[in-house]
Amino acid sequence: MRIGLCRALHTFHHFALWNSFLKELGFEVVLTPGTTFQMVEEGLKVAPSELCLPVKVFLGHITILQQKVDAMLIPRLVCRKIGNDFYFGCPKALALPDLTRAVFPNLNEIIIELVIDDRIFSETTALVHFARKLKVKKEDALAAYQVAKRAARAANELTRQIATPMHMFTQRSNKLFLKHNHFEIKIGLIGHPYLLFDEYLNGGIFKFINSCGAEPVVLFPEEKQIIQNALTKNTPNWYYELELITSARQLIQDKTISGLILFSNFACGTASVVNELIRREVASRRNIPILTLLIDEHTSETGLKTRLEAFVDLLKVRRQK
Repeated sequence: MRIGLCRALHTFHHFALWNSFLKELGFEVVLTPGTTFQMVEEGLKVAPSELCLPVKVFLGHITILQQKVDAMLIPRLVCRKIGNDFYFGCPKALALPDLTRAVFPNLNEIIIELVIDDRIFSETTALVHFARKLKVKKEDALAAYQVAKRAARAANELTRQIATPMHMFTQRSNKLFLKHNHFEIKIGLIGHPYLLFDEYLNGGIFKFINSCGAEPVVLFPEEKQIIQNALTKNTPNWYYELELITSARQLIQDKTISGLILFSNFACGTASVVNELIRREVASRRNIPILTLLIDEHTSETGLKTRLEAFVDLLKVRRQK
């Protein structure tokens, strides 16, 4: 059986786990290729206009995937427990299975939800429930989960070391984001991996910052660092945003960082809160410039580069003073 995954949204976080789990159970995993202009256009055609760009792009990936698979794994990440508290998924992405069924009613029979809700059951139980829908025995699912956990742990460690999750999809992309320590200007990039590392949606931000004579720096915090930040004040109970805030706090403390770029998308409900929290922390703890880049389907590469170029020039002038 061929089971499809979209290279969008949650997959940038959890592909290693899901891919290993499915393959260990003997399924063929079909992953969509990187986002293309065609996928974006197809997503825009079928998606309600009020959705954010990443969700529209996810639907564009579904249009490509639907002809190639026997089933689709669609995640519904409701809630994760971190430390002693619960943290919730993106309000819009949380309804992905419902949205996909509403937009593609012909796919109802092949959509299989993976529901993650730590308030009700563990991740182990969630994956066992998922496997049971594929008629897999419980003991086989439990054994596959143990293998998948080890694969995910190794993948996450490598992600932190090389500062990109793209190694999960392709070895080629590792070369695109390696650090260049010879640049004097270092810029902290804060954004969800499905935006920062989607080579179509990011508009070539990494390469362009390099071409301006600066080094982009992305951090992937360790679990213990995320838990520590969960205990501090002014931390909203959103799972993925907690990672962003932890990353931002570490970058603010790094004296080699000359400025921050908040890279998010228009119509993101959580970004309006999280970006403001990060701005206030910078204002209270360290006076460095911040550039907010909000992308949507109308964003042009030229406009993006013009703003980046001006920002890097500003940082260079400040450094010379």
